[in-house]
Amino acid sequence: MRRLNEINVVLFFILLIAIISTLIYPHLSTNGGDETASMAKLKQMRKSQEMFRFLRKIARDDNLLLITSLSKEWMPSSSSPDSFLDLFMEAFRLGEETSGLLNHLLVLAMDEEAFQYCKSRPVHCALLTNSSSAAAEGSSTSEGHRHFLNEDDDLTKLIEFLEAVLELGFNFAYSDLDVMWFRQPWRHFPSNNYLILATDSFHGDSSPDNEPNGGLIVAMSSEQSVAFFNLWRVLQKMNAGLDRRSSLSQALRRAEEDPFELAATFLDDAYFGGLCQHGKDLDPREVCIMQANCCRDMQEKFEGLWGFLQDWRNYTALSVEDRREGKAYWNIFNRCTR
Repeated sequence: MRRLNEINVVLFFILLIAIISTLIYPHLSTNGGDETASMAKLKQMRKSQEMFRFLRKIARDDNLLLITSLSKEWMPSSSSPDSFLDLFMEAFRLGEETSGLLNHLLVLAMDEEAFQYCKSRPVHCALLTNSSSAAAEGSSTSEGHRHFLNEDDDLTKLIEFLEAVLELGFNFAYSDLDVMWFRQPWRHFPSNNYLILATDSFHGDSSPDNEPNGGLIVAMSSEQSVAFFNLWRVLQKMNAGLDRRSSLSQALRRAEEDPFELAATFLDDAYFGGLCQHGKDLDPREVCIMQANCCRDMQEKFEGLWGFLQDWRNYTALSVEDRREGKAYWNIFNRCTR
């Protein structure tokens, strides 16, 4: 009987240890599927943590990042020593109190060629690619740039990256490389709005007649903004090949129908103008951002951007009196047409 009691005590402790182990170490389950799922979660967590640290180094104190993307179509041509990225960065250097924003700029390279080119410039770079298994874990390069894996098309993986930025608590101002920042635009952004968009044709800051082009997107981290980018990504993935303008407009319409509590604000083209405003009086004393939109091809875009820079140089070369009298103007509206 005493021997039996000893056995029962041993069995009791074995059972107790087994129960505790199950509670403390659930990921060590003998079920292969559970273990794989747990490892995937750990890898995703590690990737998120590494991504957070990477973005934290770039972001401003208010957690805002400037983001642009670079793909093959934006790469320099053999006929020009400059690239879209060069002109994009030059506008920051020439603008009023904008040069410091370059410290908070992240360039997302969509392919290996663009990534290598980006690293040749003094700017933070990240590669969104599925070219290597190392990229899946958010691997770091020797220069401190980053790899982030995504197997989707360029637009879908860009939307997914922006969604992840918001999920990590960062805010961002995304702009294409055909957008030039000549002044800091923050005073024109409503503080109580989580999604702010530029438009080719402005009809009031909340009018459904606006045409968002996706070339300038400002988003503040919130549950609503994360949900919106998730919706946009799903719609884009369901409609492969749909252009950005169409998928963004579709997502905005869906967001209006669903209880998102997220109303987009559109930017006044008096301050956020471009080549679509052909013949419109855009005062260089007021304009913050100009976009080479409504162009027929990339060469026209490039010439439009070059023209912006030349006109801005002419403006800044004027005396204070001449600027006050409005003697500056944009001289490039004949470069691009719809």
